[in-house]
Amino acid sequence: MDFALFLSSSELADEVAEYEIWRLAVDAATDLPLLVEQVAYRTGQLSRVTSLSSKHILRSLGESLAQRMSGDSSGQQQQLPQKLDAEFRKGRHEPFMDRYHVTRERWLQLARE
Repeated sequence: MDFALFLSSSELADEVAEYEIWRLAVDAATDLPLLVEQVAYRTGQLSRVTSLSSKHILRSLGESLAQRMSGDSSGQQQQLPQKLDAEFRKGRHEPFMDRYHVTRERWLQLARE
């Protein structure tokens, strides 16, 4: 499903994008690289339907990440700005919502495997 069909309101998309930017800066996360990946990819998708410019979103994400990483100079953290940029661009070029339907029986079978 095209993301624009899933979220057709640019006003709502703006709010979701702003939430994701905030979430990157301050939300609790035990796995920061995963948070960066998820937020950047999702905002990349949102950039296709929001009234906010891609430059604004990416700059705001960068500022949120910098705020979150202030004082942390570990090697892994130094890779995160590149990861953020790459995942944002990936989401921008993959504006699709995947929808899967798994029956309860199949879900239980998958859970046992």
